[in-house]
Amino acid sequence: MAYWLPVVCLYIINRYFMFSASKMATETNGKNHKDKCGRCGACLSFCPVYKVLSVERYSPRGKNFLIRSSKVKKHQGLIRETITACLQCGACSSLCGSRADVSALIRTERENDPYFRSIPRQFFGAFEKMGPNVARGVIQITSKALPLIKDMGKRIKPAKKSFLPNLAHYRRKFPGTAFTFLNKDLKRPRIFFFTGCVQNFIYPETASKIAALFGWELTISKDQFCCGLPAYSQGALSEARAFAKRNLHVMQEKRYDIIITGCASCAYMIKRWPQLFPKTSPSFPKALETSKKVMELSEFLHDFGPKSLRQQSGKRQIILQIPCHQRYGLQTEKALMDLGRRYWGIEDSSAILECCGLGGTFSILNKDISKKIFESNITSKIESISSNRPAVILTTCSGCLLRLKHGVEDIKAMDVTACHLVDLLVAEGTA
Repeated sequence: MAYWLPVVCLYIINRYFMFSASKMATETNGKNHKDKCGRCGACLSFCPVYKVLSVERYSPRGKNFLIRSSKVKKHQGLIRETITACLQCGACSSLCGSRADVSALIRTERENDPYFRSIPRQFFGAFEKMGPNVARGVIQITSKALPLIKDMGKRIKPAKKSFLPNLAHYRRKFPGTAFTFLNKDLKRPRIFFFTGCVQNFIYPETASKIAALFGWELTISKDQFCCGLPAYSQGALSEARAFAKRNLHVMQEKRYDIIITGCASCAYMIKRWPQLFPKTSPSFPKALETSKKVMELSEFLHDFGPKSLRQQSGKRQIILQIPCHQRYGLQTEKALMDLGRRYWGIEDSSAILECCGLGGTFSILNKDISKKIFESNITSKIESISSNRPAVILTTCSGCLLRLKHGVEDIKAMDVTACHLVDLLVAEGTA
């Protein structure tokens, strides 16, 4: 238990001794974020949390009111519970006619006041300074104590061999052939493969299959690290900036035409790297250039992949789960749906699932709400699909995959599995 002592100390310091002593977050928000909310309530139809709770204070406009109201005493358990119950999915801001950005308001609140953070920012800072190699060892050691924290132990199980330090091992396991299933007229671009944390530490075989699709003819740097999304969502912007700087340094060693990632959430965050830097910063043009080159795998396949597969999945019913960061952040939902029609003949909208309720640490700290979202958006829709065939849920987000795999395991009576898009492609012999 000795290795938990630093984390506990950081939490106590963050929680009780580091409140903002200068200005209330409301003042900062009032100056930096114009209140565009028209109180129309359109966001209520899109917010995953409100849809399952139907309580006004949990709606985006309810959170907006609580954050901006000078009459609300914010350091109360009920207010903290309300504001922290945000997936940071971006549904409200992406679909708001007034362009009100409640997600940004919440991040600002978390940045200015530790009371609204679920995880101390010092944790992210320590994780970034460790680097990928040291972090791998710490994760493996810490995972042994995870059963002590609710049910995280059965949810998060690091692989015996992570991806980046064991490239030779996984290349032997999934050798692949360069561009065998891509259009032959596609010139071979210089590609950097960004794996992300989940594929590196938990699902390394998924990352291996993506590399195999390209015949391993892409650059995979062992020095790449977390995209910074967990820190960004918690308002730890300086720590998120440090993650971005580390990766930009690795990516800028050579000039790449495309940056491929198999995680929609990682692609979403890389697209937002420029927001972390002032325009006068030397890192800003690098972040801007990088943000324009990143492509999530399904988007790449939609633009450059074959018009059909060699094999069709006639024995299994294919169901698409569209991650929130792909739907609202990247706004490439149409590309994924077109890919589903092109490759597996998915025409029925009932075979398309929405938010899984993960939201990073949200599913751990808001377990009951996360479960309700999963049941509403995933379980109920799967049960309504009448088919005698086994069902396979495809997703393009590593975090969603983690949630889906364990959520599907809880549905013991159903013949349903969950996998990443590339898992089915490799299984069908396209690589």
